[in-house]
This record gives sequence, structure tokens and C-alpha cells, in this order.
Amino acid sequence: MSGTVPNKPLRKHPSKFEPGEEFIPFELEVTPELANYCMMGTNNRNPWFMGESPFGGAVAPPIMIQALSARVRALYLWGDFVGPVFVEPPGIHCAFDATYINPVKVGEKITVKGKCKDNYEKRGRRYIEIETTVYGQDGRLCTRYVGTHSFLSEAKPEGKAEAKKEGE
Repeated sequence: MSGTVPNKPLRKHPSKFEPGEEFIPFELEVTPELANYCMMGTNNRNPWFMGESPFGGAVAPPIMIQALSARVRALYLWGDFVGPVFVEPPGIHCAFDATYINPVKVGEKITVKGKCKDNYEKRGRRYIEIETTVYGQDGRLCTRYVGTHSFLSEAKPEGKAEAKKEGE
């Protein structure tokens, strides 16, 4: 992977993202090994991912492209996938909208860009929409993915949770 990442991780709570705030883009070569790894994880061995497809060669599994949304966010916040990426801050992936415009081909170098599309509060919870776009090596737009995430506030919860008793 290439691209510029911050010298020091931002350690910025996602609730502080500003709409329009751009994340650090990165490049990634979609290798056959990477595509195979995604196929194993989803048990989806579609022949289009391994050989010929109507698009002229193997194409990347769509789930791999969706996972890049987490990577672009992690690069921006932490500098890379290090430490408690998916536990701090605690959050929930609430919804997503993925639009596949052009296939990503196996063997192609792609550019992944991300930005905060929106940051709002609804019913007492903070929601952040993060838009990830993936471009092929020729500059064509391949995928637009918007994920909606809800994160706990920066304040640490006080007290201890107690288990409910049967019948409560």
C-alpha cells in the first residue's frame, strides 16, 4: 500500500468529524491473493472473481471494496490498522448504500478516497455518514459507498451495568 498517512495518529473521536472533511486517500493493488482472501472469508467462489468475466478478466469481490471504507477511516484516525481499531470508540455500523458503477479488476491498482458526508444527532445518538469512493487506475469511478455509523460519546460511562433478573 502506498499513500501518505499522518506522522502521528489523529486520535480524533469520529463525533468531531466535520461534513466535507476529507480523509487521506491511499492506493492499493488488488492482487489475486487479496481477492482470494475475501472469497474465503465469505465462502463466495464466484468464477468471475477467479478468472474470466464479462468484464475481461477477474473482478474483485464487492465485499472487498466495502471493507476499504473501514481502512480509509482507520488510516485517518490511527495511521493504520493498529491497536483497538474496531473497539475504540465503540460504535455500530447502522446502514450502508453501495453503488457499483464499474468493476474493479484483479491486478489493478485502485485509489480509495473517503470523507465525512454528514454528522448529526438523532434521538439522542450521534450518527456519522462516511462516503468512500474507489477509482480504477485509469481514473474511472468504480464504487461509491456511504456507511452510516453511530458512536458512543467521548464520555466514559459511569457505574456498572447490572444484569436483569428473570421476569423483569
